[in-house]
Amino acid sequence: NVDVGCDLDCNCATCCCTGLSCCRQKLTGPDDSIAFLTGGGTIMYRNLKEGETIVVETTSILAFEESVKLGVVPNGRICCSLTCCCGGEGICSATLSGPGRVYMQVGSTFL
Repeated sequence: NVDVGCDLDCNCATCCCTGLSCCRQKLTGPDDSIAFLTGGGTIMYRNLKEGETIVVETTSILAFEESVKLGVVPNGRICCSLTCCCGGEGICSATLSGPGRVYMQVGSTFL
């Protein structure tokens, strides 16, 4: 009983810096619906409370509820940071603010 749709995000910061693009899949259905998601590494979830925010690597986001707000924060000072150029960490990290559930993949390495 899961409907697969599309959700558009027209925020340039979240589209360009979170790695999730502006067009994302949206899954809807009754509470007893089941959906299967694919991820690599260890899959974990966190139930965020109202106002609680976590910072994660942009490639770790697997899914989040519609009530969760997606944002971005820079990883240090962009001009002086060698991490973003040589360390493979990227320029930004994603922020996820509650309330709602967030599903993440951690420890995944793709060669």
